[in-house]
Amino acid sequence: MQIIRGLFYGTGCHQPFLMPILVRDGVERILSVDDLNVSFWVKQQEVNKCMVTWRQLRCTFTRVLGSNVTMDGKYTLYFEKSVAATPQNNILRGMGTMSGSQETVRGSVVVIKQRHDAPNLIMDMTKCDQLAVNYLLSRYARDLCRS
Repeated sequence: MQIIRGLFYGTGCHQPFLMPILVRDGVERILSVDDLNVSFWVKQQEVNKCMVTWRQLRCTFTRVLGSNVTMDGKYTLYFEKSVAATPQNNILRGMGTMSGSQETVRGSVVVIKQRHDAPNLIMDMTKCDQLAVNYLLSRYARDLCRS
């Protein structure tokens, strides 16, 4: 069984955690982010409802617009399917407040890292990646709330 480490920003958490992200059943070799089973950490479907396509609940960043920050990989963020009862994310609410946003992301978020030069090569996240992802999330907190 293959496992990739991702960064988890849970709704009830006060800090992000490195978490194991499993590969989907039946996948022998990871070919893309579509092969990861992120639904264990972020609820992307409602009970008795059709599955929403994952591409609607994720976004990938290759750089931070309007910034000179160099990212050493691509970061893909997975969001929960937001419904009225989905709680606010405490960690991201704090980041949004620091950037002047009154809005906040609802639900948990998982972040996966890919290499720039080999887009289908998924890398384990480390604590060092957390700083880059925090910066990314704080810069885009307002936009992420509207997606």
